[in-house]
Amino acid sequence: MAETPESEATTSADNTHWGIAYLREDLQDIRLQMREDSKELREQIAETNKRIDETNNRIDDFNQSLGQRIDDFNQSLGQRIDEVNQSLGQRIDEVNQSLGHQMREDSKELRLQIIETNKRIDSRFTYLITTMVAIAGILIAVIKL
Repeated sequence: MAETPESEATTSADNTHWGIAYLREDLQDIRLQMREDSKELREQIAETNKRIDETNNRIDDFNQSLGQRIDDFNQSLGQRIDEVNQSLGQRIDEVNQSLGHQMREDSKELRLQIIETNKRIDSRFTYLITTMVAIAGILIAVIKL
């Protein structure tokens, strides 16, 4: 019942042989394609690495340039601060000298005013004592009379 004719058995073996041959060709095509893809991928990786290196070099150059610019700015700023400090120091010295001179002048004037006030107080004190002696003399004269 389940007998297969010989013609079908040969055809099946023939088809299997051709199928394996096609399968081998397909495998070879896949291997070639994988090699090409692998080669292409390596080239892309190499190109990417090259671009990364170029970018890193540009970043390094930028960092060096920026560092130099920062150093130049700091040096310029330091010089400017020194100039301002010197100028400010000179102005403070001038103000101190001016204030010292003004204080000496004011102290001379104040001394003169104190001397003048002392003279007035002395003259009033003398006037007061003289008046008290006169009143005491008048009182003694009135009492004796």
